[in-house]
Amino acid sequence: MIVLGLNIFHADTSAALIVNEKIIVAIEEERFTKIKHYSGLPINAIEHCLNSSNINISEVDIIAVNYKSKYNFFQKILFSLKNINFSTFNKIIALKKKNNVKNILEEILNKKISAKIVHVPHHIAHISSSYFISGLDDAIGLTVDGSGDFSTSESFILENSSVKGIEKVFYPHSLGIFYQTFTQYLGFQNYGDEYKMMGLSSYGEPKYINRVKKVISYDKNGNFKLNLKYFNHHKNMISFNSDEGLPVFSNFFNSKFIELFGNQRFLINKITEYHKDLASSVQKIFEEIIILKILHLHKKYAKKNLVLSGGCFFNSILNGKIHDLELFDNIFISPFPGDMGGALGAALYLIKDREHFKNRPLETPYLGTNYNNDYIEREVIKEKNLENSDTINFEYYKNFSEIMPLIAKKIFENKLVAWFQDKSEFGPRALGNRSLLANPINKKIKEIINEKKKKRENFRPFAPVVLEENYKDYFYQKFPSPYMEFVFKAKDKAINEIPGVVHVDGTSRVQTVNKNQNHKLYGLLIEFKKLTNVPVLLNTSLNINEPINNDPLTAYETFTKSNIDILVMQNYVFTKK
Repeated sequence: MIVLGLNIFHADTSAALIVNEKIIVAIEEERFTKIKHYSGLPINAIEHCLNSSNINISEVDIIAVNYKSKYNFFQKILFSLKNINFSTFNKIIALKKKNNVKNILEEILNKKISAKIVHVPHHIAHISSSYFISGLDDAIGLTVDGSGDFSTSESFILENSSVKGIEKVFYPHSLGIFYQTFTQYLGFQNYGDEYKMMGLSSYGEPKYINRVKKVISYDKNGNFKLNLKYFNHHKNMISFNSDEGLPVFSNFFNSKFIELFGNQRFLINKITEYHKDLASSVQKIFEEIIILKILHLHKKYAKKNLVLSGGCFFNSILNGKIHDLELFDNIFISPFPGDMGGALGAALYLIKDREHFKNRPLETPYLGTNYNNDYIEREVIKEKNLENSDTINFEYYKNFSEIMPLIAKKIFENKLVAWFQDKSEFGPRALGNRSLLANPINKKIKEIINEKKKKRENFRPFAPVVLEENYKDYFYQKFPSPYMEFVFKAKDKAINEIPGVVHVDGTSRVQTVNKNQNHKLYGLLIEFKKLTNVPVLLNTSLNINEPINNDPLTAYETFTKSNIDILVMQNYVFTKK
């Protein structure tokens, strides 16, 4: 059976392909359009899934869509009637009459679609994207996001590949919107900027807890409600627009919100202590509500494992606090818990009952594009006429093992290395195949990269990637974290030896790696350890104010247009003259 999964009608549109219960490929549309969080149709992602697998659309048996208009439909109608808003009512009805997916695909692909179209509810797709790659048969499941199919949070019992819903929170009450509202207020207006407020929160103190509690209430079981008199989003649903694929939200807060918290900060305004303390207060309440919900579910259902998904679980500080509860034997969050993962989740949900299906641990997060040395030679070296370049040197190494000690030495010398290898990562985080690597020993490396290389805010931290056999030497964590989803407390050894990857609050968002997961990155870490006795590198994404670089030409352009010192692309090493 061939199943094509799609995330459409949301931001971070994507496609995934499963053939005979095996995940073959998955990728976000933004990697092709170079527009962050792309919200248009995932045309390129679909074509890549099919073409890279030598599959024709006519061979696809099922197209699984991360969206189901009839889901929670009664609640949608009640909401519209309560608000007595004909505009809202029409939008609600329009959800049920969403454009026919089959017709859309036939038009953009210019091919007849014979596959069965099956819609999977948004939050079920979310939890499926984590549960069915966790290898855990028996667990509590929890999803939390902005909104999807009129739910904003759902809880599940996960047993023997079944997904049983037990609790829900309905729109307009949303922790995702709560967090995004303050993100907007603090001047980070772009869709997906919540990680900026998260980073800023570590610089402040939670001095404004009581003030923040005026806009949200919650009980000891983690049940919450927004005080809607401070918000706009419920009046006309979410005012979401797609500007040539760029997701754009109007402000979620209103004038009463401004009266409570003061004038909105804009990007041109300085970040003050008030902004830092407010961010810290919001983060604290956000954590408290979700942890109370998890404590409630653990007490009521007594499961030893926890599976999490939804955009709110990109909040790695929260995830670290959940880890520190020490309630569960295993906590699993996929490398793609946001909407992009819904494409794979929808597909996995539809095959869960097949005879040969097994809930296996994810084999690899590297599910995207792959380019060989011949492609690099043809499309970069020859196309750019680098053999006659006055600015760029390049060298081909027949044995990749020769590259690792060379690059380890350059990193130790504080060179910033672009590392472009094999298949790209599915999800928003660079896990070592589309990465920028640097020296974590240098305590000033964060400022160097932020100010001179990536041109980003100086309050944002960078993550360490560490050999799996050594993570307990540096961090207080009870299990490996190959997907960089958790923030852990740093031990004194980390604070002293790798200050470049320890945040201001004494924590790090850790990625562990073993040889089977990524043998090239593992080998580079081994060489750096031989040289320095430190089995850690700084790892951040290969991009500058755009999605993670997807193809060799884009990576090369990033290298030449920035202060990146070295580009390693498969067996080629590029340097500047």
